[in-house]
Amino acid sequence: MTGEPVRDPDNLNHIFEIWNRLRTDSNFNLRSAALTLAHGAYENGITGSLLTLDDAQVEVALASYNDAGYGVKVARIYRAIEVYNKQARGK
Repeated sequence: MTGEPVRDPDNLNHIFEIWNRLRTDSNFNLRSAALTLAHGAYENGITGSLLTLDDAQVEVALASYNDAGYGVKVARIYRAIEVYNKQARGK
């Protein structure tokens, strides 16, 4: 899906490699965050287009990345940015 090799989450060398890339490679970090959020949404029963989530679903998806408090805080920022993203998508 990403063109990246599959990593073993139990292999400490793989974990260190991912951690190091997250710290030093902004593009990798952003791609990883998007996949992590999509996976978190799926794990919480949210399916379909991530562009059509309601506010509660956005909070759940974002909370899966860290915790519920994070989801609520970051959802406010997401909603503000989404106003402009919708315009850019012509919606």
